[in-house]
Amino acid sequence: MVDDLLQAFQQMSASSEERPYERVTETALKQMAQSFSAQYAAQEAINPRMLHKALMLYGRFSKLNYIFDQRRILSEGLLPAPSFLGYIEAVATVVRNSYG
Repeated sequence: MVDDLLQAFQQMSASSEERPYERVTETALKQMAQSFSAQYAAQEAINPRMLHKALMLYGRFSKLNYIFDQRRILSEGLLPAPSFLGYIEAVATVVRNSYG
């Protein structure tokens, strides 16, 4: 559930120096993409225009309120996907080590 994800993000950021997870408007995404690109420009080439476009597309997709139904793949014998909450800290660690 979204509330569980928000709580996990808030707990994760409370134990670090990072800003807590926050929802932002579409207009803020362009500035965020430019800031991220400038902040990590020395490490790798990040195209702020492409990053902004990707963030916009993801944000608009998330508003569609689609839910992934895994009944078909489970019926074919695949194991259920692990909960994102189960590995959210590992993902955050990788991101911090890659960009932090």
